[in-house]
Amino acid sequence: MKTQVLLLLLLVPFSISAQRVPLDGDKILKDPLIHTAEKDADEWIYIYPGNWENADEFRLYRTQAEGYVIGTNEYEDLSKAQQFAVEEPFAIHGATFWFAAREGETGSIDINIWDFDTQPGTLLFSQSVPVADIDATNSFSEAFFFEFDPPVVVDGDFAVGFSMEDIGDAAIGMVSSADEQGGGLGMAWEQWYNHNWFSILMAWELDIDLGIVLVGKVADDDHEEGAIDNVRVSQRTDGSGLVDVVYDVTGELAPSYVFLDVSLDGGTTFTSVNPAWVSGDYWPVSEGADKHLVFDARGAVPGASTSEAMLRLTARTGVIVTTAPATGITPFSVTMGGEVVSDGGQTVTERGLAYGTTPDPTISGNRIVAGSGTGSFTATIEDLDPLTQYYVRAYASTSQGTTYGNQVRFTTQPEGPMVIEGPGGATITIPEAAEGQALGVTLEE
Repeated sequence: MKTQVLLLLLLVPFSISAQRVPLDGDKILKDPLIHTAEKDADEWIYIYPGNWENADEFRLYRTQAEGYVIGTNEYEDLSKAQQFAVEEPFAIHGATFWFAAREGETGSIDINIWDFDTQPGTLLFSQSVPVADIDATNSFSEAFFFEFDPPVVVDGDFAVGFSMEDIGDAAIGMVSSADEQGGGLGMAWEQWYNHNWFSILMAWELDIDLGIVLVGKVADDDHEEGAIDNVRVSQRTDGSGLVDVVYDVTGELAPSYVFLDVSLDGGTTFTSVNPAWVSGDYWPVSEGADKHLVFDARGAVPGASTSEAMLRLTARTGVIVTTAPATGITPFSVTMGGEVVSDGGQTVTERGLAYGTTPDPTISGNRIVAGSGTGSFTATIEDLDPLTQYYVRAYASTSQGTTYGNQVRFTTQPEGPMVIEGPGGATITIPEAAEGQALGVTLEE
Protein backbone atom coordinates (compact mmCIF):
# COMPACT_ATOMS: atom_id res chain seq x y z
CA MET A 1 0.00 0.00 0.00
CA LYS A 2 2.99 2.31 0.32
CA THR A 3 6.36 2.37 -1.33
CA GLN A 4 9.44 3.20 0.67
CA VAL A 5 12.78 4.25 -0.73
CA LEU A 6 15.80 3.78 1.49
CA LEU A 7 18.56 6.34 1.06
CA LEU A 8 20.50 4.99 4.03
CA LEU A 9 18.96 2.93 6.77
CA LEU A 10 20.16 3.70 10.27
CA LEU A 11 19.06 1.33 12.99
CA VAL A 12 18.62 3.32 16.16
CA PRO A 13 18.52 1.21 19.34
CA PHE A 14 15.98 2.14 21.95
CA SER A 15 14.47 0.73 25.12
CA ILE A 16 11.37 1.26 27.19
CA SER A 17 12.33 2.89 30.46
CA ALA A 18 9.65 1.29 32.60
CA GLN A 19 7.54 -1.77 31.93
CA ARG A 20 3.82 -1.19 32.20
CA VAL A 21 2.10 -3.60 34.56
CA PRO A 22 -1.52 -4.63 33.91
CA LEU A 23 -3.86 -5.88 36.60
CA ASP A 24 -5.75 -9.13 36.19
CA GLY A 25 -8.52 -8.40 33.73
CA ASP A 26 -12.25 -8.75 34.32
CA LYS A 27 -13.17 -12.08 32.78
CA ILE A 28 -15.85 -11.80 30.10
CA LEU A 29 -17.75 -14.57 28.36
CA LYS A 30 -17.85 -14.56 24.57
CA ASP A 31 -21.16 -14.38 22.76
CA PRO A 32 -20.54 -15.76 19.24
CA LEU A 33 -23.30 -13.65 17.67
CA ILE A 34 -21.70 -10.71 15.82
CA HIS A 35 -23.71 -7.60 15.05
CA THR A 36 -23.70 -7.15 11.24
CA ALA A 37 -25.97 -4.14 10.70
CA GLU A 38 -28.62 -6.49 9.27
CA LYS A 39 -26.39 -7.63 6.42
CA ASP A 40 -26.82 -11.11 4.91
CA ALA A 41 -24.17 -13.25 6.59
CA ASP A 42 -23.81 -15.47 3.49
CA GLU A 43 -22.82 -12.46 1.39
CA TRP A 44 -20.23 -10.92 3.67
CA ILE A 45 -16.71 -11.81 4.78
CA TYR A 46 -15.62 -11.41 8.40
CA ILE A 47 -11.98 -10.75 9.27
CA TYR A 48 -11.05 -11.60 12.84
CA PRO A 49 -8.01 -10.09 14.59
CA GLY A 50 -4.83 -12.15 14.82
CA ASN A 51 -5.39 -15.41 16.71
CA TRP A 52 -8.93 -14.44 17.80
CA GLU A 53 -10.71 -17.48 16.37
CA ASN A 54 -8.53 -19.78 18.49
CA ALA A 55 -9.07 -17.82 21.73
CA ASP A 56 -11.54 -19.06 24.34
CA GLU A 57 -11.13 -16.44 27.07
CA PHE A 58 -11.59 -12.66 26.93
CA ARG A 59 -10.76 -9.93 29.42
CA LEU A 60 -11.06 -6.23 30.13
CA TYR A 61 -7.57 -5.40 31.41
CA ARG A 62 -7.21 -2.57 33.90
CA THR A 63 -4.18 -0.51 34.90
CA GLN A 64 -2.76 0.25 38.34
CA ALA A 65 -4.69 3.55 38.47
CA GLU A 66 -8.01 1.96 37.45
CA GLY A 67 -7.63 2.96 33.82
CA TYR A 68 -7.76 0.51 30.93
CA VAL A 69 -4.90 -1.12 29.05
CA ILE A 70 -6.94 -0.91 25.84
CA GLY A 71 -8.45 2.51 26.47
CA THR A 72 -7.91 5.62 28.54
CA ASN A 73 -5.30 5.33 31.30
CA GLU A 74 -2.81 7.24 33.44
CA TYR A 75 -0.18 7.02 30.69
CA GLU A 76 -2.19 9.35 28.46
CA ASP A 77 -2.05 6.97 25.49
CA LEU A 78 -3.29 8.50 22.25
CA SER A 79 -4.41 5.51 20.17
CA LYS A 80 -5.00 1.75 20.21
CA ALA A 81 -4.90 -0.34 17.03
CA GLN A 82 -5.11 -3.91 15.75
CA GLN A 83 -3.04 -5.02 12.80
CA PHE A 84 -4.79 -6.91 9.98
CA ALA A 85 -3.63 -8.32 6.65
CA VAL A 86 -5.43 -9.26 3.41
CA GLU A 87 -4.01 -10.94 0.31
CA GLU A 88 -6.17 -9.04 -2.20
CA PRO A 89 -7.95 -5.66 -2.21
CA PHE A 90 -10.72 -5.77 0.38
CA ALA A 91 -13.55 -3.26 0.88
CA ILE A 92 -14.26 -2.68 4.60
CA HIS A 93 -17.98 -1.97 5.01
CA GLY A 94 -18.11 -2.08 8.80
CA ALA A 95 -16.35 -2.98 12.03
CA THR A 96 -17.53 -4.22 15.41
CA PHE A 97 -15.69 -2.65 18.35
CA TRP A 98 -16.08 -4.56 21.63
CA PHE A 99 -16.09 -1.68 24.10
CA ALA A 100 -16.99 -3.04 27.52
CA ALA A 101 -16.61 0.11 29.61
CA ARG A 102 -17.76 3.68 29.19
CA GLU A 103 -17.78 6.26 31.96
CA GLY A 104 -19.01 9.82 31.48
CA GLU A 105 -20.52 11.40 28.41
CA THR A 106 -17.89 13.99 27.42
CA GLY A 107 -15.55 14.04 24.46
CA SER A 108 -15.25 11.81 21.43
CA ILE A 109 -12.97 9.20 19.92
CA ASP A 110 -11.78 8.87 16.33
CA ILE A 111 -12.41 5.62 14.47
CA ASN A 112 -9.29 5.17 12.34
CA ILE A 113 -7.82 3.00 9.61
CA TRP A 114 -4.05 3.28 9.16
CA ASP A 115 -1.70 1.98 6.53
CA PHE A 116 0.82 -0.38 8.13
CA ASP A 117 4.53 -0.88 7.54
CA THR A 118 6.29 -2.19 10.67
CA GLN A 119 3.79 -0.04 12.66
CA PRO A 120 0.61 1.96 12.02
CA GLY A 121 1.45 4.83 9.67
CA THR A 122 -0.54 7.04 7.31
CA LEU A 123 -4.21 7.58 8.14
CA LEU A 124 -6.46 6.13 5.42
CA PHE A 125 -9.69 6.99 7.24
CA SER A 126 -10.70 8.91 10.36
CA GLN A 127 -14.09 9.90 11.72
CA SER A 128 -15.06 11.30 15.10
CA VAL A 129 -17.68 9.51 17.24
CA PRO A 130 -19.09 10.97 20.50
CA VAL A 131 -18.41 8.75 23.51
CA ALA A 132 -22.10 9.05 24.38
CA ASP A 133 -22.99 7.22 21.14
CA ILE A 134 -20.86 4.18 21.92
CA ASP A 135 -22.51 0.97 23.14
CA ALA A 136 -20.41 -0.50 25.94
CA THR A 137 -21.48 -3.96 27.00
CA ASN A 138 -20.15 -7.37 27.91
CA SER A 139 -22.34 -8.87 25.20
CA PHE A 140 -20.52 -8.99 21.88
CA SER A 141 -23.84 -9.11 20.01
CA GLU A 142 -24.63 -5.60 21.25
CA ALA A 143 -21.14 -4.15 20.83
CA PHE A 144 -20.57 -0.89 18.97
CA PHE A 145 -20.86 -1.24 15.19
CA PHE A 146 -19.38 1.38 12.88
CA GLU A 147 -20.37 1.44 9.20
CA PHE A 148 -17.98 2.78 6.57
CA ASP A 149 -19.98 4.53 3.87
CA PRO A 150 -18.50 4.48 1.29
CA PRO A 151 -16.40 1.39 2.05
CA VAL A 152 -12.66 1.79 2.60
CA VAL A 153 -10.55 -0.34 0.25
CA VAL A 154 -7.36 -1.78 1.76
CA ASP A 155 -4.69 -4.18 0.58
CA GLY A 156 -1.82 -5.96 2.33
CA ASP A 157 -1.18 -4.88 5.93
CA PHE A 158 -3.27 -2.22 7.64
CA ALA A 159 -4.52 -1.37 11.14
CA VAL A 160 -7.94 -0.51 12.56
CA GLY A 161 -8.52 1.14 15.93
CA PHE A 162 -9.37 4.34 17.72
CA SER A 163 -7.72 7.55 18.97
CA MET A 164 -8.57 9.22 22.28
CA GLU A 165 -7.02 12.70 22.07
CA ASP A 166 -10.40 14.38 22.67
CA ILE A 167 -11.74 12.01 25.29
CA GLY A 168 -12.12 14.73 27.94
CA ASP A 169 -13.03 13.36 31.36
CA ALA A 170 -14.69 10.27 29.94
CA ALA A 171 -13.10 6.86 30.24
CA ILE A 172 -13.47 4.00 27.79
CA GLY A 173 -12.13 0.45 27.72
CA MET A 174 -12.03 -2.32 25.12
CA VAL A 175 -12.11 -6.09 25.58
CA SER A 176 -9.22 -8.18 24.28
CA SER A 177 -8.43 -11.85 24.17
CA ALA A 178 -6.80 -13.11 27.37
CA ASP A 179 -3.03 -13.09 27.81
CA GLU A 180 -1.16 -15.83 25.92
CA GLN A 181 -4.05 -16.18 23.46
CA GLY A 182 -2.70 -13.79 20.81
CA GLY A 183 -0.58 -16.51 19.23
CA GLY A 184 2.62 -14.56 19.90
CA LEU A 185 1.91 -12.49 16.78
CA GLY A 186 2.23 -9.05 18.40
CA MET A 187 -0.56 -7.55 16.27
CA ALA A 188 -2.04 -5.27 18.97
CA TRP A 189 -0.55 -1.76 19.13
CA GLU A 190 -0.74 1.47 21.10
CA GLN A 191 0.43 5.03 20.48
CA TRP A 192 1.98 6.78 23.47
CA TYR A 193 1.66 10.43 24.49
CA ASN A 194 4.87 11.20 22.54
CA HIS A 195 3.27 9.84 19.32
CA ASN A 196 5.54 6.77 19.18
CA TRP A 197 3.96 3.36 18.51
CA PHE A 198 4.68 0.20 20.52
CA SER A 199 3.21 -3.27 20.40
CA ILE A 200 1.10 -4.27 23.41
CA LEU A 201 3.29 -7.36 23.64
CA MET A 202 6.37 -5.16 24.16
CA ALA A 203 4.81 -2.45 26.34
CA TRP A 204 2.65 -4.59 28.64
CA GLU A 205 3.96 -8.13 27.99
CA LEU A 206 0.39 -9.07 27.08
CA ASP A 207 -0.01 -11.50 24.18
CA ILE A 208 -3.48 -10.38 23.09
CA ASP A 209 -5.66 -9.24 20.20
CA LEU A 210 -8.12 -6.34 20.39
CA GLY A 211 -11.88 -6.91 20.18
CA ILE A 212 -12.28 -5.56 16.64
CA VAL A 213 -13.94 -7.62 13.89
CA LEU A 214 -14.23 -6.39 10.30
CA VAL A 215 -16.98 -7.11 7.78
CA GLY A 216 -16.79 -6.49 4.05
CA LYS A 217 -16.26 -7.93 0.60
CA VAL A 218 -13.46 -8.55 -1.85
CA ALA A 219 -13.09 -5.24 -3.68
CA ASP A 220 -14.45 -4.98 -7.20
CA ASP A 221 -11.93 -4.64 -10.01
CA ASP A 222 -12.83 -1.00 -10.45
CA HIS A 223 -11.74 -0.35 -6.86
CA GLU A 224 -8.28 -1.78 -7.39
CA GLU A 225 -5.51 0.76 -7.43
CA GLY A 226 -2.21 0.78 -9.21
CA ALA A 227 1.10 1.06 -7.46
CA ILE A 228 4.24 3.16 -7.34
CA ASP A 229 7.11 1.00 -8.53
CA ASN A 230 10.76 1.11 -9.61
CA VAL A 231 11.64 4.17 -7.53
CA ARG A 232 15.10 5.64 -8.16
CA VAL A 233 16.67 8.29 -5.95
CA SER A 234 19.81 10.33 -6.56
CA GLN A 235 21.19 13.27 -4.60
CA ARG A 236 22.77 16.05 -6.63
CA THR A 237 26.46 16.72 -6.02
CA ASP A 238 26.39 20.45 -6.71
CA GLY A 239 25.75 21.38 -3.09
CA SER A 240 22.17 22.45 -3.78
CA GLY A 241 20.62 19.85 -1.49
CA LEU A 242 18.25 18.77 -4.29
CA VAL A 243 17.26 15.12 -4.64
CA ASP A 244 15.87 13.64 -7.86
CA VAL A 245 13.18 10.98 -7.43
CA VAL A 246 12.13 9.00 -10.52
CA TYR A 247 9.36 6.41 -10.35
CA ASP A 248 6.86 4.40 -12.40
CA VAL A 249 3.12 3.99 -11.91
CA THR A 250 1.89 0.53 -12.84
CA GLY A 251 -1.79 -0.30 -13.25
CA GLU A 252 -4.67 2.12 -12.91
CA LEU A 253 -4.37 4.85 -10.30
CA ALA A 254 -7.27 7.13 -9.59
CA PRO A 255 -6.18 10.78 -9.78
CA SER A 256 -3.70 10.91 -6.95
CA TYR A 257 -1.31 13.23 -5.20
CA VAL A 258 2.17 11.91 -4.47
CA PHE A 259 3.47 12.74 -1.00
CA LEU A 260 7.02 12.54 0.30
CA ASP A 261 7.72 11.68 3.93
CA VAL A 262 11.18 11.80 5.52
CA SER A 263 12.49 9.86 8.51
CA LEU A 264 15.66 10.75 10.39
CA ASP A 265 15.44 7.87 12.88
CA GLY A 266 15.60 4.83 10.65
CA GLY A 267 11.90 4.69 9.82
CA THR A 268 10.46 4.86 13.33
CA THR A 269 8.73 8.17 12.66
CA PHE A 270 8.12 10.07 9.42
CA THR A 271 7.51 13.76 8.82
CA SER A 272 5.50 14.92 5.82
CA VAL A 273 7.38 17.16 3.40
CA ASN A 274 5.62 20.42 2.63
CA PRO A 275 4.70 20.37 -1.09
CA ALA A 276 6.34 23.79 -1.36
CA TRP A 277 9.68 21.93 -1.35
CA VAL A 278 8.65 19.45 -4.07
CA SER A 279 8.28 20.05 -7.80
CA GLY A 280 7.54 17.84 -10.80
CA ASP A 281 5.11 14.95 -11.25
CA TYR A 282 3.10 14.91 -8.04
CA TRP A 283 -0.41 15.89 -9.19
CA PRO A 284 -2.29 14.38 -10.91
CA VAL A 285 -0.49 11.04 -11.18
CA SER A 286 -1.50 8.53 -13.86
CA GLU A 287 -0.11 5.32 -15.30
CA GLY A 288 3.30 5.63 -16.90
CA ALA A 289 7.05 5.34 -16.51
CA ASP A 290 9.79 7.74 -15.45
CA LYS A 291 7.74 10.20 -13.41
CA HIS A 292 10.12 12.80 -11.99
CA LEU A 293 10.08 14.70 -8.69
CA VAL A 294 12.65 17.15 -7.39
CA PHE A 295 12.87 17.32 -3.59
CA ASP A 296 14.63 20.24 -1.89
CA ALA A 297 15.95 18.33 1.11
CA ARG A 298 17.91 21.25 2.53
CA GLY A 299 14.86 23.51 2.58
CA ALA A 300 12.40 20.86 3.79
CA VAL A 301 14.59 19.43 6.56
CA PRO A 302 17.01 22.18 7.66
CA GLY A 303 20.25 20.93 9.09
CA ALA A 304 19.60 17.31 8.11
CA SER A 305 21.92 15.27 5.93
CA THR A 306 19.84 13.50 3.30
CA SER A 307 22.38 10.67 3.21
CA GLU A 308 21.18 9.73 6.70
CA ALA A 309 17.47 9.91 5.91
CA MET A 310 14.81 7.47 4.80
CA LEU A 311 12.46 8.74 2.10
CA ARG A 312 8.93 7.38 1.68
CA LEU A 313 6.89 7.95 -1.49
CA THR A 314 3.11 7.51 -1.20
CA ALA A 315 0.26 8.06 -3.67
CA ARG A 316 -2.91 9.16 -1.93
CA THR A 317 -6.34 9.17 -3.50
CA GLY A 318 -9.70 10.41 -2.24
CA VAL A 319 -9.78 13.74 -0.40
CA ILE A 320 -6.35 15.34 -0.71
CA VAL A 321 -5.26 18.36 1.32
CA THR A 322 -1.99 20.30 1.49
CA THR A 323 -0.83 22.90 4.03
CA ALA A 324 0.92 26.09 2.92
CA PRO A 325 3.98 27.53 4.74
CA ALA A 326 3.52 30.07 7.53
CA THR A 327 3.85 33.76 6.64
CA GLY A 328 3.39 37.05 8.47
CA ILE A 329 4.43 35.59 11.84
CA THR A 330 3.95 38.02 14.75
CA PRO A 331 3.98 37.47 18.54
CA PHE A 332 0.23 36.84 18.53
CA SER A 333 -0.79 35.72 15.02
CA VAL A 334 0.20 34.00 11.79
CA THR A 335 -1.18 33.92 8.26
CA MET A 336 -1.43 30.45 6.75
CA GLY A 337 -3.51 28.52 4.29
CA GLY A 338 -3.84 25.35 2.31
CA GLU A 339 -5.46 23.72 -0.66
CA VAL A 340 -8.10 21.03 -1.03
CA VAL A 341 -6.54 19.47 -4.11
CA SER A 342 -9.19 16.78 -4.62
CA ASP A 343 -12.56 16.03 -3.04
CA GLY A 344 -12.41 12.34 -4.04
CA GLY A 345 -15.94 12.53 -5.38
CA GLN A 346 -17.31 13.72 -2.01
CA THR A 347 -18.68 17.05 -0.84
CA VAL A 348 -16.24 19.04 1.28
CA THR A 349 -18.54 20.71 3.80
CA GLU A 350 -15.79 22.45 5.76
CA ARG A 351 -12.13 23.27 5.30
CA GLY A 352 -9.66 25.21 7.35
CA LEU A 353 -6.67 24.96 9.69
CA ALA A 354 -6.22 22.83 12.82
CA TYR A 355 -3.48 24.05 15.15
CA GLY A 356 -1.95 23.52 18.58
CA THR A 357 1.27 23.29 20.55
CA THR A 358 1.62 19.52 20.10
CA PRO A 359 2.18 17.57 16.87
CA ASP A 360 -0.67 16.32 14.68
CA PRO A 361 -3.39 18.81 15.70
CA THR A 362 -6.98 17.85 14.89
CA ILE A 363 -10.29 19.71 14.57
CA SER A 364 -11.24 18.43 18.02
CA GLY A 365 -8.80 21.05 19.33
CA ASN A 366 -8.24 24.56 18.00
CA ARG A 367 -9.32 25.25 14.44
CA ILE A 368 -10.04 28.08 12.00
CA VAL A 369 -12.81 27.45 9.45
CA ALA A 370 -12.05 28.81 5.97
CA GLY A 371 -15.04 27.90 3.84
CA SER A 372 -15.90 24.70 1.97
CA GLY A 373 -15.24 22.92 -1.32
CA THR A 374 -11.99 22.45 -3.22
CA GLY A 375 -9.33 25.03 -4.01
CA SER A 376 -6.85 27.22 -2.15
CA PHE A 377 -7.62 29.24 0.97
CA THR A 378 -5.89 31.46 3.52
CA ALA A 379 -6.73 32.37 7.09
CA THR A 380 -5.22 34.24 10.02
CA ILE A 381 -4.76 32.45 13.32
CA GLU A 382 -4.91 34.90 16.22
CA ASP A 383 -4.64 34.93 20.02
CA LEU A 384 -1.37 32.99 19.97
CA ASP A 385 1.26 33.13 22.71
CA PRO A 386 4.58 34.88 22.03
CA LEU A 387 7.75 32.84 21.47
CA THR A 388 5.79 29.58 21.32
CA GLN A 389 6.12 26.70 18.87
CA TYR A 390 2.91 25.76 17.05
CA TYR A 391 1.90 22.94 14.71
CA VAL A 392 -0.67 23.48 11.93
CA ARG A 393 -2.43 21.16 9.47
CA ALA A 394 -4.96 22.13 6.81
CA TYR A 395 -8.05 19.94 6.85
CA ALA A 396 -11.13 19.09 4.80
CA SER A 397 -14.27 17.49 6.25
CA THR A 398 -16.86 15.41 4.39
CA SER A 399 -19.66 13.12 5.51
CA GLN A 400 -17.04 10.35 5.68
CA GLY A 401 -14.69 12.10 8.07
CA THR A 402 -11.83 14.59 8.11
CA THR A 403 -8.65 14.47 6.02
CA TYR A 404 -5.52 16.38 7.07
CA GLY A 405 -2.66 17.81 5.05
CA ASN A 406 1.03 17.91 5.82
CA GLN A 407 2.12 19.45 9.11
CA VAL A 408 3.78 22.88 9.29
CA ARG A 409 5.70 24.05 12.36
CA PHE A 410 6.57 27.63 13.27
CA THR A 411 7.47 29.74 16.31
CA THR A 412 5.82 33.06 17.13
CA GLN A 413 7.96 36.16 17.62
CA PRO A 414 8.82 37.50 21.08
CA GLU A 415 6.47 40.11 22.49
CA GLY A 416 9.21 42.60 23.29
CA PRO A 417 12.99 42.96 23.14
CA MET A 418 14.89 39.90 24.36
CA VAL A 419 18.31 40.13 25.97
CA ILE A 420 20.40 36.97 25.96
CA GLU A 421 23.59 36.91 28.05
CA GLY A 422 26.55 35.28 26.37
CA PRO A 423 30.13 34.35 27.31
CA GLY A 424 32.26 37.02 28.92
CA GLY A 425 29.32 39.21 29.83
CA ALA A 426 28.37 39.93 26.20
CA THR A 427 24.64 40.25 25.53
CA ILE A 428 22.58 39.81 22.38
CA THR A 429 19.50 42.02 22.09
CA ILE A 430 16.68 40.91 19.82
CA PRO A 431 14.29 43.85 19.41
CA GLU A 432 10.55 43.68 19.00
CA ALA A 433 9.54 43.59 15.34
CA ALA A 434 6.53 45.16 13.70
CA GLU A 435 4.29 42.93 11.61
CA GLY A 436 6.10 41.81 8.48
CA GLN A 437 9.39 43.35 9.62
CA ALA A 438 12.55 41.27 9.84
CA LEU A 439 14.13 40.97 13.27
CA GLY A 440 17.53 42.57 13.76
CA VAL A 441 20.11 41.39 16.29
CA THR A 442 22.35 43.72 18.31
CA LEU A 443 25.51 42.37 19.96
CA GLU A 444 26.63 44.37 23.00
CA GLU A 445 29.88 43.89 24.90
